[in-house]
Amino acid sequence: MEIKWTSFARVDTVSEEILTSMKAAGCSAVSFGVESGNAQILQTINKGITRDQVIAAVEMCRRTGVTAHASFILGLPGETPQSIRETMDFGEQLKELGLSYGFHLLAPFPGTEIRTNSDQYGIKILTDDWSQYHANRAVVETSEVDRQSLDDIVIGWEDEYTLLLGDIKERMLKNTASDQEAEQVNNLERIVLVYDLIMKNVIEQIGSWRHNGQSLSTRANLKILSEKVNSAVDATPQLINDTLDHARRHGDLQCRNDGEMIEWQWVDHIGMTNDD
Repeated sequence: MEIKWTSFARVDTVSEEILTSMKAAGCSAVSFGVESGNAQILQTINKGITRDQVIAAVEMCRRTGVTAHASFILGLPGETPQSIRETMDFGEQLKELGLSYGFHLLAPFPGTEIRTNSDQYGIKILTDDWSQYHANRAVVETSEVDRQSLDDIVIGWEDEYTLLLGDIKERMLKNTASDQEAEQVNNLERIVLVYDLIMKNVIEQIGSWRHNGQSLSTRANLKILSEKVNSAVDATPQLINDTLDHARRHGDLQCRNDGEMIEWQWVDHIGMTNDD
């Protein structure tokens, strides 16, 4: 089956043999949660990996032709300006080996050890507004790193990434961007739009209507939905239609017709059983 797919993995569980098989089966990229470039922080959070294992995993990806990605979390217990610099330098070292990386910020949800024992870990929790727990802006501080410092780093990285995407978009218009670059931009735009739709409950609010006895195809009903969504979000009609159609084709959005009402719904894959 000629299907392209990506994967998440730990750096201490991949091998060259596994990556070779994954590549042969259509895997184009693997994402690793590295979290920090500081050995002491990795030990404190019980990550169970070393910097050497990270480097080895990235090198194996390069040799097997699988693109390696990594995410780092800033604001972890024991974070200091020096440990942040160490993490950023480590990211640049890995980038030279062919890895791309990005930053998120610690978001200690209820039930996690780090939230339960935040005082013990030296973490100051700044808010219980769960809408802010998206890991892109600081909701914690450490004794040596404040919220603004953490936000500045992530915003700077976002700005750099935005410039990169802008460059790719310009080359897409000139037909000089690679297929992989174009798909990266298209996929990101779809993800951002879906996130916006979910956070604003757009589909739940405007995704239902009476069809007055008309028997329309799913594609026709999707066009109606796209027109409704167009007035609720800031996106081009083409992006809206492509995103909704992509979600439908991948089983993330479904249309129900009970004979009177058309109802579009997001599919809760986690809640599904084998009988579904």
